[in-house]
Amino acid sequence: MGLFGFIGKVLGIGGARSSKIEISKVSASAGLPIIYGKRRIEPITVFKVVSRDSMIVSNISAYDSVHQSYSSSDAEQSKNNDFLHRIDVWGQGIIEGIELFWLDGDAHTSGRFKSNQYFRGLSKFGSEIQGVATELAAGHSDWTIEHQGKGVAYTWTRFYNVGKKEQFDGEPEVEALVKGLKLYDPR
Repeated sequence: MGLFGFIGKVLGIGGARSSKIEISKVSASAGLPIIYGKRRIEPITVFKVVSRDSMIVSNISAYDSVHQSYSSSDAEQSKNNDFLHRIDVWGQGIIEGIELFWLDGDAHTSGRFKSNQYFRGLSKFGSEIQGVATELAAGHSDWTIEHQGKGVAYTWTRFYNVGKKEQFDGEPEVEALVKGLKLYDPR
């Protein structure tokens, strides 16, 4: 039994039923960082849910950036395996982009993740007019259309757990190379 199975047992998740894990960030009074230049940073995880539903994304163009460890042609639906869905916040304000993710110290493009759909990251770059992660809102009642994250750069990360071939020893530690606000260089 891996992390997802353990969490499922603790929360009483069985079959297709899903449940949430409530969390809070380290300090409720701490603000979100504003990212300048290019930095490798860890996110602030603000939402987690374990589900048997992969929450297939039908409109990839609704996201500012898509990173995944598998080919788009791979099947995304699985009946007997668990998915950990998270909302990972990078910072306040608009960012220019996310170049690369690291999962437990390995780049998401490494061979370790190529054989299956272990990781998917759908990012919003912090626009004041950005929309909600609609598939997550449709797939889980605790994430609603009101959760747009206007002015907040975030990634909806999804991790896949294959029952007999576990890819992660625990909850994955995520880092990303984020290109923050453009800086004016008067030179």
